This record gives sequence, C-alpha cells and structure tokens, in this order.
Amino acid sequence: MKITEPISRVIGRTDFMPHLPSPQPSPQRRGSSCFRRTNHHINRFTSTASDQPVIAKPCSFSPGEKVRRRGSAAIIFTAALLLVVQLQAADAPALKPVTDPKPILAELQQKMSSLSSVYLEFTQERQLKLFAEPLKSEGVMMIDQPGMIRWETTAPFQSILLSNQKSVAQFEFADGKWKKLKLGFPQMLKRVMDQMTLMHQGKLDALTSDFTLSVSTGVVTVVTMVPKDENVRSMLAALEIHLQPDLSATREVIMREPGGDLTRIIFNREKRSVKFPEKTFDQTKPLDIATIKAAVNDAH
Repeated sequence: MKITEPISRVIGRTDFMPHLPSPQPSPQRRGSSCFRRTNHHINRFTSTASDQPVIAKPCSFSPGEKVRRRGSAAIIFTAALLLVVQLQAADAPALKPVTDPKPILAELQQKMSSLSSVYLEFTQERQLKLFAEPLKSEGVMMIDQPGMIRWETTAPFQSILLSNQKSVAQFEFADGKWKKLKLGFPQMLKRVMDQMTLMHQGKLDALTSDFTLSVSTGVVTVVTMVPKDENVRSMLAALEIHLQPDLSATREVIMREPGGDLTRIIFNREKRSVKFPEKTFDQTKPLDIATIKAAVNDAH
C-alpha cells in the first residue's frame, strides 16, 4: 500500500475524517433515542402496528454522550494519521551512509566517461510550503561534447537555456515567437550550467572545491552535495543525485532549500550517444524541439 498524498493534504481534507455510523435507538435509554415516536404504542422498528405514522426527529445527545462521541472520532482520526505516517516511512528507501565515498565516485566517473552525449526527458516538481500541490513542469535536457548543454522547458511554458565552453544564452517563447533574453549574471549562470554538465558526466570529484560530497547506498545510490560557500548555502541547502544502484543512470535530482522547499527533477526517458541535429545548441537561433525529438526517435 502506498500513500501518494502528503500529510499536509490529508490533514486539510474533510473527506478523510471518519464517517461514524448513524446511532441506533436504545431501548434502555428512550430519552436519548434518535427517533422519538409520537405514539408510544407503535413498535419503534415497525410501521404496520398502527395507522399512525412514525415521525423521525433529529438526534438529541446528552452533553456527556457528545463528549464521548467526539473523543472516539478524535481517536480514530489520530490512529489513521499515524498509520499514514508509518506507511510513508515504510515506502521511503532505506539508505546506508558510506564511510569513504571515493571508490563509488571513481566508479561513477569511469562508467560515465564513455558517455559522449545524452538526451533526457524530465518532469520537474517545485514543492512550496505555501501550496498543497507541487508546481509541475516538463522539459528536455541535452548534453553533447565538448561541454555543450541545452535545458528546455516545454510545458506549461516554453524556455531554452543554452551553454557551451564560452557563453550562455536564454530564450523565451512569447506572443508566438522566440525572444532572446538579456542575462543579468551570465558568469554565475554559466558556472551553474558547467556544474550540471560535470554532474551528468560523472565528474563529481571536480566539484569538491565547491561542495562537500557524501554517498549513501541501498535501493538507490544517493550522492549528496552540500555547498561550501555560505552565500550559496543560504539559497541551496543540499543537492541530491539519485542514481541506479549500479550507477548506470540518474533517476532524479533533488534541490533542497534552507526553508524546507525543494525542487525535484525526475528523469523519465534517457537516450545515450545521440547524434544531435545541427543548430541544437546554437545560441543565435536554436533548432526547434520537435525537429530534435524526431531526429532522436528516428536514430537507432
């Protein structure tokens, strides 16, 4: 059994509250019966004993009975809530921290070193405390040698972020056409894009000057990167890379913020050693994503 809704949503929903059965009349306590009769000769469970109708009236409980019933509902709700928490904890992958992460990082780099290019389709979920539901978007990430990367959001809006060894560029689709944006901090953005390229090439040891790295293993292998710079850490508490146990592919990347908000990038489809069409990474007029997808799907 898997609980897919976060606890905050379960607590906020009224349909999760248990529905208690309607209380039945008690022969011993006529004063508290839910259905009081207008004729005491009529059997309370029949309507044929007399031609006089049975009139149902609202339940009337004594103050003590009301307290007992509310207490029972609270106990049931609390028990159900604890069950949800336990089931969520059971679904969470059991991970064991690795004392020395260097061998795993070396193995990861070795497996990724032969990767010349990669095409990844992703779903991004932005989870904010202010919203019950995550903000979702979809897109594609493409990496090619030497040091070229294209990060494109395809829904619910369209934007393209491009980077190579020399520069970065960003485009936004508005009013039926692509518009190149003026970047305020191009060097900082390029550094982030370079780090993304290194991560997906398995060259995590090259990031040790900027991050403290740790590794945990289990049903997945998780590489956790904590920024060393205090200013960066005020915006990004940690970056988690979730890999297949054999380090063969990246499942998802989680960016955790100090306040508890996070961004989860889930990779749904991956194709390696792809030959991208010309102008895929062009920073003046990049090729449209439909043409790129058609070329990737046709490639064998």
